[in-house]
Amino acid sequence: MTRDGAGRGAIESADGQTLFYKHSESNGPLVALPLAGGAPRTVAPCVRGWPAVFDVVASGVYYPDCRAGDPGLHRLDPASGRDEVLGTLEKAELPADTTIAVSPDGRTILYPKVVREGSDLRLIENFR
Repeated sequence: MTRDGAGRGAIESADGQTLFYKHSESNGPLVALPLAGGAPRTVAPCVRGWPAVFDVVASGVYYPDCRAGDPGLHRLDPASGRDEVLGTLEKAELPADTTIAVSPDGRTILYPKVVREGSDLRLIENFR
């Protein structure tokens, strides 16, 4: 995806000026690459998960941090560099191939959550 082959889970900014991506397949920094040219820069030190557990909408870049346990949910304003913690993603389940989704107005966030732990699914044959 980039000149050096790095980059995974890319999402283009709402204004089409920047491409956001991660270098690694696990927890790692979020990088912004200007599409008009220029050097990539790290905009968040550690974003949880893989492939792209972040979302980009007009109001900013939303991502879960890498702290242990329930991750903090951040909103980053790429223009100013302001990064604010909006809250905690309680019991978030962010394995491979999952992500978060933010509504276009930035007011609603969808993420996978553990609802019930310790349940089993069983098949019982010949039950009467």
